[in-house]
Amino acid sequence: MTEPSDSAARIGALPTATWNGPLSPPPPGLDLRWIWQIPFGTITVDSYNETEAVINEGRLTDPSGRALPITGPPVTAEDLAREITTTTIACPVCATTADLSLRGRWGDPAEVLCPCGHQWPVPGGRAYAIGAMTHAITLAIAQQGLPPAAPSS
Repeated sequence: MTEPSDSAARIGALPTATWNGPLSPPPPGLDLRWIWQIPFGTITVDSYNETEAVINEGRLTDPSGRALPITGPPVTAEDLAREITTTTIACPVCATTADLSLRGRWGDPAEVLCPCGHQWPVPGGRAYAIGAMTHAITLAIAQQGLPPAAPSS
């Protein structure tokens, strides 16, 4: 697979951490034995800060739960931005954040691979790592189609 034109992959947080399989069935023609290594460059992970969201929601409702009339901006863009924290994934051995790839099979947890050959699990737990791998494979197929020959398994 070739590197996508956008050298940064944005892997959004899954809404549920208890998910145990792919969100959707694999694309037609996809051999589930294939091991994919998909280059992304820089990989960032967005995490949701529930505390900040509760604070912002509290500014918009009264104690009974009714929405307050908005007379000015009770929640600013900066307040909303604090609800999401973006972290750049770095190799735990060599600390590189560039030229990273995701490696794995459809329905299996992704692993991150750096250019030096270090490999480690995608942070965020098993469900998140499975979602990251299926999302990466789906993007690769959408941009480039299925490979003409089976990747090594």
